Amino acid sequence: EPCDLYRLLREMIAYERRCVVMEITTQGLLRQRVRGLGFHVLAFTDHRFERDAADEWSNVLTLKEQALARGWEHGPSDIVVINRNDPVSSKLLCMVPTAIDTVTYGIDVCANIRAENLLNTPLGWQFDLLWEGGLFQTLFPIKGPKKKVLEALGALAIAYADGRNLYEMAALLPDYSESSSGQLHLL
Repeated sequence: EPCDLYRLLREMIAYERRCVVMEITTQGLLRQRVRGLGFHVLAFTDHRFERDAADEWSNVLTLKEQALARGWEHGPSDIVVINRNDPVSSKLLCMVPTAIDTVTYGIDVCANIRAENLLNTPLGWQFDLLWEGGLFQTLFPIKGPKKKVLEALGALAIAYADGRNLYEMAALLPDYSESSSGQLHLL
């Protein structure tokens, strides 16, 4: 809920934390749950998993276009991250103003950061992580649908867009474990 989010953000400021990563669904945007916040990096993951309210679906692309154009109340974001496996990614890429840097990610597609040669093993997903000037062979110890790899690529793309060393970030993938709580946490 918005009051919990803003309480947590106030706590972060009190602890002198200046950076937060959070997932915001289109439903959250439609209901203005993050109203008043500005974003350094704006990431679009996959609209196919957001269609839980059919009557509001027509607003989704319009809302994303508005987010790109004006970045809500605080001006446009500095960087946009887009999932190239999303069927509307081409539309989203066309909507990004030229002054905004863009990082793309995906599985077996043309993207700045991509996974290739995926193999679902008993230990999790094994794949080659590729980006400009880099190749990293890794094991992502999460079992389940390929969507989990796409989520990890999204997180790596955000870190890369923010100037993090992708080799260091990729090296952390084998240590990843899923949180089952689904709750906000101050780290």
